[in-house]
Amino acid sequence: QIPEGNVTVSVAFNYQGPITYINENGVEQTLAVGDYSVITGGMLVNGSSGPYVPNGERNFSSGTYVVNKNTIIGPSTISGDVNIILCNGATLDIYTYGNGNGYTLEGNYSLNIYAQSGSTGTLHTHPSFYEGGIKVKSFGFYGGNLYAEGNSNYEDYPTFQVNNLTFGYHTVADRIKISGKICIPDTTVVTIVSGKLMTDGENVYSGTLTSDQKAAFNSDDPE
Repeated sequence: QIPEGNVTVSVAFNYQGPITYINENGVEQTLAVGDYSVITGGMLVNGSSGPYVPNGERNFSSGTYVVNKNTIIGPSTISGDVNIILCNGATLDIYTYGNGNGYTLEGNYSLNIYAQSGSTGTLHTHPSFYEGGIKVKSFGFYGGNLYAEGNSNYEDYPTFQVNNLTFGYHTVADRIKISGKICIPDTTVVTIVSGKLMTDGENVYSGTLTSDQKAAFNSDDPE
């Protein structure tokens, strides 16, 4: 029985309507309901090897996925070419389990990250002591904020273990922050989208990066 008087009910809405995003060419696109899936997350807890997400593993099959609120997941795989859209103000945090068994996100396919017009969405990878960042065939980041952490002690687990790495953006506020013992191996082809410039505050990067330019991203030069 509900007592008489005013009753306040709090409801958390998980919006699933048409989604707009900015594609790799800087053009706004719209996805209808049914053309994407929303990534659901779990709860972060502290374990003996650091923070992790119980039952947080995700396998992303080929398709488009949306992060429409702050979401935390565990180490995940892609089993097809995957696009992830970061909605304005939403963060996707990916943690490993600390068992020395892989990367925050991996699979022998392409992974592309897009943002909405506000470009305030964020992807943040959190590998543990013995694990790495993102290991995919190719990785394209086309808007928003990227905080890609790698292993700070072991060269065997770089921040990016990819064949091709592409950086693009559509607002000057977009940020990419990379850390790790080896952030970008010299074997990785790194390209800044045509017509775009990126700067670390001292150097300006464009086109396909040279070995010396890639080494500048690393906390220690690759051997």
